[in-house]
Amino acid sequence: MNRAGYTYRELARIHNITVGKVAGKIDRYIKSDQKKLKLFEVDLGSPWLLQGDWMIIGDVHLPCTDYGFLQLVIKVAKKYGIKKLIIAGDFFTLDIASKYQQVVPAIQWEMERKAGRLVVAELLEWFDDLRFLMGNHDRRLQRLTDGQLDENDIFGMISSSDKVHVSNWGHCVVENKNKDGYPWRITHSSNYSINQLTVADALSNKFQMNIISHHEHHLAQGWDRYKRFVVINNGCLVDQNKLAYVMLDDNKMSGMTLGFVMLQNGVATTFGKYPYTDWNEIIDEKE
Repeated sequence: MNRAGYTYRELARIHNITVGKVAGKIDRYIKSDQKKLKLFEVDLGSPWLLQGDWMIIGDVHLPCTDYGFLQLVIKVAKKYGIKKLIIAGDFFTLDIASKYQQVVPAIQWEMERKAGRLVVAELLEWFDDLRFLMGNHDRRLQRLTDGQLDENDIFGMISSSDKVHVSNWGHCVVENKNKDGYPWRITHSSNYSINQLTVADALSNKFQMNIISHHEHHLAQGWDRYKRFVVINNGCLVDQNKLAYVMLDDNKMSGMTLGFVMLQNGVATTFGKYPYTDWNEIIDEKE
């Protein structure tokens, strides 16, 4: 009745008790109610809200990585002085934990782990802040162990550096330095479309943010359908020639494209293979 608008004084008169007793009964009820509600609380934590300039990569798929193209990420970061890196999901391939039957022997976890240690150690020679998001391939170990291995267990096997941070979320947000600009949502979406930018477009209008999307292995940049948000498919760093399900049998799947993003001063620049990017303008010929 109090929640419906009755005052303590009105309730005292209706029930023929003192105002103090009314207050006491309501107070005890609220405390009891709160204890009950705690039984229904599930804490998933929260995704990162980040600031500053970042290099952003995803879909590395160790050890099927295009290692030469990965070096370009470091070269661009050095050229523009960017010391922070987001790895937005699918750092690993983890075919050993795949639900799909293998047609060739699966790459062993030992090989992926060693490749991961090498890559992270090399990245840490330049970057002083590495942020890992979870992708669907990374989650395969979580599913295989019914969640007993968490994100820190998985990535803790490749680095113990305090420069490495891991989130169990598949997305994070980078605030825009320009107060008039929209924030950037970096995501490894669970959705896929053969048509580039369509998933990113839907996400931008759902979350009212610029989107840098992974998982689909497309490379494209444009506006959402209403021309408010920048939407990006951030390519991948995997060499599709190393993937059995892509190469062994003819198929009409869309191609995979190497690429990554530099987010600087609230503006995203995408990089890809020539002629998408003129690397002569970025890399010294001596290199």
